[in-house]
Amino acid sequence: MSESKVYLCPSCQSVIRSDRDVSEGLKCDSCGSSFGGSGTAAPKRPRPNSAASPSILRDVMKNRKGASLPVSFGSPEKLGNFKSKELETTEEGSRDEESILSDGSRQVKRRKKRRKEEKHKKLYIFITAWIGVIVTLLFIFQIKSDDGKKNTRAAANTGMPPWMREFDRSHLESISKNYNSFIQAPSLPAKQQSIDRSSQMAAKFSRFSQTHSIPAFKGKMRLRARHILELQEDPLVLAVETLWQDLEGKRSEAVHVWDGKEWRLDWECYAPYSTVPWTLFRSGVGKQEGDFRLLVRRREAGDASKNLALLFYAPPYAGDKSPEAIRATESPEIVVDRKSEVGERLSQILSDVEEKKRPMESILGIDDLSGMARVFVSLAWEEDETGEPQMVLKQINGISWYGKRIQELLSNQDSSEADSKSDLNEPVLEPTVESE
Repeated sequence: MSESKVYLCPSCQSVIRSDRDVSEGLKCDSCGSSFGGSGTAAPKRPRPNSAASPSILRDVMKNRKGASLPVSFGSPEKLGNFKSKELETTEEGSRDEESILSDGSRQVKRRKKRRKEEKHKKLYIFITAWIGVIVTLLFIFQIKSDDGKKNTRAAANTGMPPWMREFDRSHLESISKNYNSFIQAPSLPAKQQSIDRSSQMAAKFSRFSQTHSIPAFKGKMRLRARHILELQEDPLVLAVETLWQDLEGKRSEAVHVWDGKEWRLDWECYAPYSTVPWTLFRSGVGKQEGDFRLLVRRREAGDASKNLALLFYAPPYAGDKSPEAIRATESPEIVVDRKSEVGERLSQILSDVEEKKRPMESILGIDDLSGMARVFVSLAWEEDETGEPQMVLKQINGISWYGKRIQELLSNQDSSEADSKSDLNEPVLEPTVESE
């Protein structure tokens, strides 16, 4: 049996099997065209170098993945329009160009589409760089601001004498512990243990507590400010004024004295304590004289060049601290000779308060009503020339509302030393605010 040969029709690309040689002439059964003959060989599709038999011609087409595609036995138009589903899908997205070569193979030119991220890469880098610069500048400014605050605090601490800084480190914790023990004590006897001269003050403390409400504070008191009083230089004797605040924002003030062993609360100043209830004395009921810690203001009346008209008020303790409530405790007018010792001293005290000056640069009373000064005085009811009772000022026992221990230290000093210590002509220093 002779060997069958395979040819491709040059017109329709159909496969023709025949025992004849192409030189003898062949006719396509599909399209009816004739080809070959006269010694001319039929056209053959080029093929890659392979080990296949030279007598067999293969029309092999490969897709982009390397898989062989079947040969189309249709018309040339069908061959030219042939597209795999994969290429159709790819063409829509990437706009690939596809062409058919003369030998019937397909050539695809791919165009890669730039991603949006790549198009805007430079813009993203630019924006990121600017954000980094802005954050860096803000960080630098914050550091400089913090350094400025630290430098301000350091400068303030540098201006404080070394012994005073050492005093703060050594005693503020003990003072805070003593004051909070007094505030949080569950009973009057327990509170009494925290006050100065507790044994001597027991009776007064008990009577006062029975007729006055005790201020109620919530939680541990926080130290807001403190001021050291130099009561005596040789030997050095100190007291400490403090301002406090509880968890609800209620404020309180106190004075602390050293009893030789530990810090104690100056309760007479804290109360403030008077030997006679002000309400009864003001009404002329009960005792006709007593020692009082009061607020005072001047009232110009009559001949102001000769006389000084004074009005006294009860200080707030645990009740209503509004201006109206304080003015409701006003005393009858008391007139003193401006040139007398009492008149001259009260005139000086009131003038200093009006000029925002306080004795010994005290921080107490900074929230008192304008024009009012704190004084510790002796008052009495006496009959005037017509036999009518009138309230009179007997003497000034001391400045502010300090207790007996501090008043004695100040009164034992020479009058000139006391005047220099009081610093009545110096402006008040701002209170030192402690950290929270």
